[in-house]
Amino acid sequence: MQPLARRAATLGLACTALIGLTAGAGTQAFAAGAPAPTHPNTATACPPLDPTALRAALRYRYRTFDEIIQSTLRPAHRPWPGPHFAPGTKQEYNSLGFRIAGKLIEQTTGRSFRDEVTERVLTPLHLEQTSVPEDDPTMPRPCLHGYLTDSHGENVDVSEQGGDPSNMISTPADLDRFLTALLQGRLLPAAQQQELFTLPKDGRGKPVPFVNGTSCNKLACFGAGLMSVQLPDGQLLWGKTGHDLGYANGMFASRDLSVRAVYSVSNLSLDFAAPAPLANRLLTAVLDPAAATG
Repeated sequence: MQPLARRAATLGLACTALIGLTAGAGTQAFAAGAPAPTHPNTATACPPLDPTALRAALRYRYRTFDEIIQSTLRPAHRPWPGPHFAPGTKQEYNSLGFRIAGKLIEQTTGRSFRDEVTERVLTPLHLEQTSVPEDDPTMPRPCLHGYLTDSHGENVDVSEQGGDPSNMISTPADLDRFLTALLQGRLLPAAQQQELFTLPKDGRGKPVPFVNGTSCNKLACFGAGLMSVQLPDGQLLWGKTGHDLGYANGMFASRDLSVRAVYSVSNLSLDFAAPAPLANRLLTAVLDPAAATG
């Protein structure tokens, strides 16, 4: 049986292994009620589209790193909000950081993000079901289909869509191989490896607050590319979640790899800050059976 491909909206998969600089792409709540970093409410930012316009927008809209960075730093139809807090005093999640990291990779190496990821990560780890499609909207078959609801209340297949240079297509098995190799120290030098698990701290050595007090248990939970999640029994997991239109994905493991979990589910919600209920139920059943049955 062939593995099901699915879209992974997580630039962190590759950037984590190339340069441990910032937190990765879209996140969601993970198992046992752990809250997720918040994002702008895309449900209100993206008005309902008719089916034809929705398919066209998904299939043909592709933005380069430069376009994403410039449109974020210089928004066209709204004022620049300014700093949210003084540097070093709090932590806030924003996927723009990894787009900037992707641009830095291209400027530093003189090669495309796809070429660097393929040569440094995908090929050495034999991740044969993982690719960086760039502006190719097609999905390999078989695949997990993603859906969104259009203005008529009908579910529209959004499995094939445009995106940006950071978009990746993968399978749960490949994500498990990647995270295993990363946590085993096979991809980064020791100093960079430690940055994955280093949380920002204040002058007293305590983790700084997370800017949204309801997320990350109110304290910083992101290292350089990975987020931490504490299970009810106190065990700490590290990994990454990711959303794309129609999809919700995640991969987590303990540092000794005694606990590992990967999921990929279809997700109708445009609110990327909201948890995917099915993913939460699956992970709770695997990682905390008592909570799932109780």
